[in-house]
Amino acid sequence: MRFPSFRRPAPVVQFTTPDEVDSILAVCFKPRFEFVGLPEMIAVQAEMEPRLYIAVTTPDGDAAESVMDLISFDEFNAWIAPLSEFPPLPTEPHMSHKLSDEEREHLRQATHAYVIQWTSPPAVVPNVLPVIGAVAEAAAKYLGGVIYDPMTSSVVSIGSAGDVFATGSPIYKHIIVATSVGNRGLAWVTTHGLKKFGVPELQIVDAAPGLASTSGFLVNAVADRLARTVAASESATISVEAPIEISVNDLKVLYGEPPTDDGTPSVLVQLQYDHDEKSEMEPFLTIKPSKGFRGQFNEWLAEAVGTIKPRADKIVPILPNDDELLAAHRRALDELPTMREQFNDGLEPGDVFYIKHGFADDTGEREFMWVTVNTWRSGVIKGQLMNEPADCAKLRAGQTVSIPEGDVYDWLLVRHSGERLGGYTSEVLVRLQERDAEAG
Repeated sequence: MRFPSFRRPAPVVQFTTPDEVDSILAVCFKPRFEFVGLPEMIAVQAEMEPRLYIAVTTPDGDAAESVMDLISFDEFNAWIAPLSEFPPLPTEPHMSHKLSDEEREHLRQATHAYVIQWTSPPAVVPNVLPVIGAVAEAAAKYLGGVIYDPMTSSVVSIGSAGDVFATGSPIYKHIIVATSVGNRGLAWVTTHGLKKFGVPELQIVDAAPGLASTSGFLVNAVADRLARTVAASESATISVEAPIEISVNDLKVLYGEPPTDDGTPSVLVQLQYDHDEKSEMEPFLTIKPSKGFRGQFNEWLAEAVGTIKPRADKIVPILPNDDELLAAHRRALDELPTMREQFNDGLEPGDVFYIKHGFADDTGEREFMWVTVNTWRSGVIKGQLMNEPADCAKLRAGQTVSIPEGDVYDWLLVRHSGERLGGYTSEVLVRLQERDAEAG
């Protein structure tokens, strides 16, 4: 994996927005008859457009009752094209919004796309999206198709289109936050789709795999702040004072929750504009710790995510002589060689592997915590601590640690689908707690 070169962060981060951006949606469908060439495509479009009667308001505030009315706008364009002209459709869409079985079948059989495009300044994009979203929804209903966003390689079900493309819908519904893990076992977290708002894509480099998914909340909050800054700016040169402050209330408002009136915890985020002019890679805005932070990067990331999206680690006492717990521990150890082989052969994209280890605490006992694994070589497992220690003063969540394979207490594999394998001792502890609770 190749990352752009880095430069020292500046107090003010600047980037230039393009004069115009294209907002594009496509409706993937299978035609009722086989296309021979362009004349047939034009004929189908001519037949279809008068039937797409919708109630929308254009970005200029004018009423439009059908696609034919929108054609009078120079900024609007629509055409039919073979799907072969697009990037491959996702086999597991990033934003499927619970596609129905029928819609999944439509997507599988689709051969063409009805493409809707609106060209506008970036500041107008929030007003454009409801328009092309309404057109796409109407076209999908008429054609028996599925709405596809080629900028994010994601699809939207007809049932959720009204919510996704509603006026004022939050930015996280129009972008995706993707994760890939490099050969060092650390994650590269990037946005897709932010460019249509005139903002460079965001990235987090070298994130602990166990923090990659939850860091999406932080990324979405920063993306929302930048998109609103662009929308409010009258200049093509955007200046952002860094670090920026992201609070719990910022996240609540973004996800439609009522903010609290009292002061809420916040985190400082440094932004760095990274653009290697010798590379074909597009520029990124890199999320980094503020200059005042002292510690490892993933310690900051764990603290930042934990601040705006708090998660209470439940401390459960381990009973060393419990037969069920000992059996679960032995089962985990018996399967550990197989899991080592599976990990080193390569996990599926989005899968995360953890091991549980008992760290010596300040009282002479052991505090058992989870570690997300980066590498597993020569009998040593390297990764980042995923729990905030209660009694280990020298450890912090996110800190990089090395664990001898022989000291592993349990393992857990979390699939990208949400399926969980392993974690046998945790299952036993949950059962023991439930049993104690029932006993009163």
